Amino acid sequence: MRLGVPRQPLLVFLGGQPDFARGAVLSEHGQSFILLHSTTADESVSRIVAQLHPGAAVTTFKNLVDRVVTEYGVAELRGSSIRKRTRKLIGIAHPKFRDELRRQTSEMGYM
Repeated sequence: MRLGVPRQPLLVFLGGQPDFARGAVLSEHGQSFILLHSTTADESVSRIVAQLHPGAAVTTFKNLVDRVVTEYGVAELRGSSIRKRTRKLIGIAHPKFRDELRRQTSEMGYM
């Protein structure tokens, strides 16, 4: 498995998150959840972002995530359009980051 982008070092990770998510989605009555804190411990950085930084690896595809949970609620994503997913994820971000996330995603054409 290759994670990364061309002309950067080969990054290979052993892990099971995509496998667990796929297994959950494909199981009878199964659902895939991602649980995370909305910010870093000092609340200085949002863990929900408009866009990943260049070269960031994506290991779990959007179609394998049914729900994302933070301390601010649950975003039910299955079957949602990109626009609806964006709104739902902003809704569970830390309140102090929501306006900036709305601005950024609007500039990207997601709102």
